[in-house]
Amino acid sequence: MEKSRLCYVIMPFSATASCSEDQWTEIFDHLIKPAVEKAGLGYECRRSDANLGNIIKAIVQSLEEAHVVIADLTDQNPNVFYELGVRHALSDRTILLAQNIDAIPFDLRPYATHVYSWNTDSGRKNLRSKLRKLLSQIDSEPERSDNPVSDFLTGQNRARSILHPRKSEHATGGLFNLLKEHERELEAASLLASIRDKQNIPDIRKYVREKRAFFQSEWPQKISDLGASQTESRALGKEEVYDYALPLVAHFDADISEVESLGLAAVESEWKEGLAIFLHLPCDWITLSEKRISPYRAIQSAPNLCAFRFLTLLTARAINNSSFDLVELMVREPLETRESGNQLDMRSLIQRKRLFYSEALFGRADLTVHYLTGLWDRCEHLHSFFASKDEYYDALSKYYLLSCLGGLVASPQASLIFPGYAMIPGHGAALSSLIMRMQSNPPLVSSIARSLGETDDAFRGAWPERAAAINADSRRVNWAIDFSLPNKL
Repeated sequence: MEKSRLCYVIMPFSATASCSEDQWTEIFDHLIKPAVEKAGLGYECRRSDANLGNIIKAIVQSLEEAHVVIADLTDQNPNVFYELGVRHALSDRTILLAQNIDAIPFDLRPYATHVYSWNTDSGRKNLRSKLRKLLSQIDSEPERSDNPVSDFLTGQNRARSILHPRKSEHATGGLFNLLKEHERELEAASLLASIRDKQNIPDIRKYVREKRAFFQSEWPQKISDLGASQTESRALGKEEVYDYALPLVAHFDADISEVESLGLAAVESEWKEGLAIFLHLPCDWITLSEKRISPYRAIQSAPNLCAFRFLTLLTARAINNSSFDLVELMVREPLETRESGNQLDMRSLIQRKRLFYSEALFGRADLTVHYLTGLWDRCEHLHSFFASKDEYYDALSKYYLLSCLGGLVASPQASLIFPGYAMIPGHGAALSSLIMRMQSNPPLVSSIARSLGETDDAFRGAWPERAAAINADSRRVNWAIDFSLPNKL
């Protein structure tokens, strides 16, 4: 197999109580490295060299890039534990070794640690066999939690954090000049292929981290520059709002077409793990809109509208694919954002009613829908994921209905009808089709209930009341068509 993945080994550089410097070199060169590279799994095995230069930078970069890390905790070397902590913050897939079980601190005892002997033939043979087995197990279950950082984040129902990205050194070059070219391992086309094959979680993490660096570097300046370009302040008539706001919003939404395409590809491939990583991006955009950079609402809140657009399109595609496990991720996963005053906000999409009333369009939900429907004619990349304009509108319609239901599940007393929904062409037929399918397909009802966080019985039992509430609100805001939701499912 051609070597394509890095296995990075954390171990002492110099002499410790158990081994001399030469013996540590022998353990790596003649035992660990051959065992890893001859396992037939396509690994390159290396450890850092104690040479001149920025050693820490090189070590952290290797810890980030490595598909697997092996950490030898023998003699509790401080450098080894520092590097292990960095790795645990970055990723899973770490194998713990030690020559004596006493080297394992209490905090790590719950995690598998493999005691080995290197100075006997049987000990070396056992370690080689153990490493091959462990590497194969990692390949079969690459995202299994194996460290306390990952376990804590899973317990908090959060995706793994990605460390704060470095500021781009090519911040003036547009979307494709995000970081130094030698740091970009894959172009967008290669990433798209990886997503469709459900591979390369580390590459997706790296890509998203670089994009986060771009948006966090470029968009604040863009907000500031656009604000400075506004030479007058005046009241807008109702009919003027959209024509005024759309060109300003376009300065931002043009930047997201690439990441939107990759996110839609993850939905198309039903790749939940990859999709979860992309959710860091809209969280950053919502946070940016909360910062007071410009007094102009259409400019300041444009990133917020981009976040809503991104979440809407991906969820709509998942609904049309009947991928309700992905729908559940999109609508119920806590979105970690920062409000004004730096307060942490962990509400999910269906709990964020304000997103439907975009401040970028002056709080007009009808204009938000108008913006979404107009994307088909403005964004060619959507044509790769929806067969036709009618299918695109159909998906938006179903998304809005399930958003209403999800909002009622999350806040039973809330009014969650979104004015302007009737602007989606064919929305009545789309809803009728979905409801008829629900009536005749109990497994579909179960999938929808689960995606909204309810049991079948609770969802069916609450249906008449919710149907009445949705129909009442639709009449209150003078929608063009009543939902005509059935009383029973």
